[in-house]
Amino acid sequence: MKYRSTLLIGLLAFSLLAIYSCTGYNDGPVMSFVAPAKKMARTWSFKEVILYQTEVTHEYAADFMEFEEDGGYSILDAERVVSLPPFTRPDTLPVLGRGDWDFLDKKNRIELFFTFNYQDNYNDTLFYQDEQYQQWTITRLTEEEFWLENDSLRVKLVPKTQ
Repeated sequence: MKYRSTLLIGLLAFSLLAIYSCTGYNDGPVMSFVAPAKKMARTWSFKEVILYQTEVTHEYAADFMEFEEDGGYSILDAERVVSLPPFTRPDTLPVLGRGDWDFLDKKNRIELFFTFNYQDNYNDTLFYQDEQYQQWTITRLTEEEFWLENDSLRVKLVPKTQ
């Protein structure tokens, strides 16, 4: 009898642990004992980017996303196209965006709010801000892979190597 109740308690504890640690991400993993925020907390580079069924990874080759466990967020857009006064031609600038991220919907989705700040190429006393708000669905999150998608993009990220 004592063996049976010990076995029952063990099975119950394992079941609760398995349910608690299930991630619910479409592409896995099924189970993880590491908190999602802890897995995200690193600098990620772009391994693959699909825009409306078209592969555009080369446009993100020098870019990165950095997530901090406390909710801080940074993104480098190495070749951001901006239109500066006199608005006669687009300029390409490397710009760093900084802001915050947070989970939505039981850690299957995230929201990003960040601002790109950059200086005018023609008048060094002028600065511009470009505020961004984005929502992404997490389809896979491990310590070596982070996959995101929204209405137009599917992104596969890997840890950035120095």
